[in-house]
Amino acid sequence: MTKKEDIDEKLGKWNEIFDELTLDAKSLIKDIRDMISYIAFCAMLMLMIGVAAISIAVLRQMEAKYIATSIIVFSIMAGNAYLLIRKWLDFRIRYNRLYSLQNKIESE
Repeated sequence: MTKKEDIDEKLGKWNEIFDELTLDAKSLIKDIRDMISYIAFCAMLMLMIGVAAISIAVLRQMEAKYIATSIIVFSIMAGNAYLLIRKWLDFRIRYNRLYSLQNKIESE
């Protein structure tokens, strides 16, 4: 197969994908926004779990080893929450243009 034929075949496959996406673009954009919001929710949930772990250990005046364990749990949760928030910001910036285009098209 020549390079030209290979490119034409790939373009044909991509056109099939784009045709399918254009049929259901509005719900796809909504789904993407919902998934991005879910990432932020998970990050906040992780932070709350970490804070709860420390709070329980401190308020119940547990031994030092339990407080240290709760600090480790908080650190792990806070690290994961940080990564999720960074990913949330990246996605939000990247896909906000898509949402803006949808609003622009609907308002015309």
